[in-house]
Amino acid sequence: MGRDQREVLLEDTDVHYRNYAESIKSPRTLKTYNFALRLFLDYLKVSSLSELLTSNPKLLESQIIDYLVYLKNRKKVSSSHRMTSLGAIKHFCRMNDIELPWYKISKYLGEDISVVKDRAYAREEIQQILVSHPSHCTYVLYSSCISTVYAKRI
Repeated sequence: MGRDQREVLLEDTDVHYRNYAESIKSPRTLKTYNFALRLFLDYLKVSSLSELLTSNPKLLESQIIDYLVYLKNRKKVSSSHRMTSLGAIKHFCRMNDIELPWYKISKYLGEDISVVKDRAYAREEIQQILVSHPSHCTYVLYSSCISTVYAKRI
């Protein structure tokens, strides 16, 4: 399914999309949720949001759980991505009067496992940053480094 077709799926003027979209205050949240819903629709190979509402609630529950497990085990996306996806699906369903056992479904989100390995900068990396950046950045970097060292000593 091409990008243009996916845009149309969520830009519908039908009442189901309006219920969902008009209840979201932040334009940034709406954009993020729309993206998450598009991915869910692609996963289900469904052509419109209205089709989600016509399925049996037990089937929809099973599809959401399968999707969360797929994101966690196969796609290996971050827990924040999985929570955002569930938040978008949940908001769409609730705003269209589809009540599902959300507590049960949320148990399939999985552990909060970091996808990226965070580490502290090595001394050589800090020196390289300080040497290569203009003087107005040096103060910020220096004070950040000092506060990190201070925090480790406490």
